[in-house]
Order: sequence, then C-alpha cells, then structure tokens
Amino acid sequence: MTKPTLCLIETTVAEAGDVRVGLSNVWEETFSDAKGRAQNTVRGTISVMPPDTAKGFDLRVARGDRVTINGAVYQVVQMNAGEIRGSATLERIS
Repeated sequence: MTKPTLCLIETTVAEAGDVRVGLSNVWEETFSDAKGRAQNTVRGTISVMPPDTAKGFDLRVARGDRVTINGAVYQVVQMNAGEIRGSATLERIS
C-alpha cells in the first residue's frame, strides 16, 4: 500500500484537506542543522495556510525533515532545485 503524498511545485499551491500548502525559494544552500553541523543540500520553504490565517506558518525544509500539516505528520522524501522550478514530495507518516 502506498502512503499518501503531497507533491509540491515551486510557486504553486496544493491542498491537504482544507489547508493550502505552497513551496517557494528552492535552492542548494549551506546551513547548520539542529546539532550545529554544517550541511549543504537543497532546501525549500513550505508555507502552510489553514483557513484560520493566524495559524499559518512557513518552514524551511530539506529531505528528511518532518512537518505537521492539518494534524498529519509528513516527511520530506524528495527535494529538487529543478531547472526552472523546484519541487518537493512529502509522504504522510502518521
């Protein structure tokens, strides 16, 4: 059985229930991870836009990161900078 996924393309919006989910600013960059180690990989900004706009948020993510959207936990399983637009695939894990 395949797990539900969200396939996001940079500058477009997908839906997870009544929550809109967008992807922007996808590029390769160097950053410090949660343990303070330097990492160089492709990251993008996920924008989560629920009907109650006060609960919306943006999150910078890379492959392997997790994000909770509309009560469900998703893991970023693919992040691609692309030629023209970047993309991300999020797989629901709970």
